[in-house]
Amino acid sequence: MKVDEHLRLLEWKLSRGHKRPWLMGQAKLLTEQQVFDATSGAFAALAGYCPADGVAVVKRAIALMNAMKSVGPATASAALAAVCPHTPFMSDTALATALSGRKVDYTPKAYLELVAALQGKAQELSSPGGSRV
Repeated sequence: MKVDEHLRLLEWKLSRGHKRPWLMGQAKLLTEQQVFDATSGAFAALAGYCPADGVAVVKRAIALMNAMKSVGPATASAALAAVCPHTPFMSDTALATALSGRKVDYTPKAYLELVAALQGKAQELSSPGGSRV
């Protein structure tokens, strides 16, 4: 990913949920090399990932993305969701729905709980006789 792509992603993400205008200022300070290193490492970590692999791979990818200033788990999840269909975007709606409406902080731990909850629900829905909600 390049800096301009990262900035567009951040603009998109900031148009949803909590407003954090200072994030864009931090993101504009990132170099091409910083963005490339973090995103290419995270995307490579997810190569061939499937839910049966567990969340350790996703945890590593999130950590690599979080190395960039301006990138927390929600922004990282937006980038990862674009390259891997098994990594959901950490939206307010997804958190409230998948984690039963409990108050959740935007942390890597909460994101991994979201991933596990959504993957569990997907498995339940796709199994023979699974609920069809």
